Amino acid sequence: MPLADDAGIWSSTKSSLQKRWHRDSRTSQNCQIARYTLVDFSPQMLELSRSRSANFKDRTVFLQADFKKDDWTAAVPAGFDLIVSLQAVHELRHASRIPKLYAQLCSLLVPGGSTLICDHVNSSFPSGHRAAHFMTVEEHLSTFKEVGFIKAREICPAADLSLMAAEKPSAKTLKRLPAKTKS
Repeated sequence: MPLADDAGIWSSTKSSLQKRWHRDSRTSQNCQIARYTLVDFSPQMLELSRSRSANFKDRTVFLQADFKKDDWTAAVPAGFDLIVSLQAVHELRHASRIPKLYAQLCSLLVPGGSTLICDHVNSSFPSGHRAAHFMTVEEHLSTFKEVGFIKAREICPAADLSLMAAEKPSAKTLKRLPAKTKS
């Protein structure tokens, strides 16, 4: 999961979207990101990321951490402007674990920071293992808001995937929010 400081990125390196990002050198070379932090539980995926991002090794940090464990954020310095997750959230293996993860991501962001999540989503009427494993887009958006994000929205649906975004309120925004919304 790539975490970005000035843009931090948290992501599963298996993602086809991330593979495209690594291949598109024009995008990567023109990006004004001071530091990338890539987090994955798999040493093999981190090594793959190292080779794919070799041109950015001077501004990339690789951390091995498992976001299924309660203390995974201890290994990750907070203060990210952007957190991007590409097909990693479903690795939690149960939708009931997603709210905690989203709260942890929110805690890693600076006020006014954003998160982009691209992952598998349920249809409105899921069946079988999908019912417990994934959330609907509406459930993701509601969960973002429940854990403190604002402006939660779907950016791009694609079959059983969705790209969603949310923002951590800035200090200025928090002052304007009603007391009930702040908690």
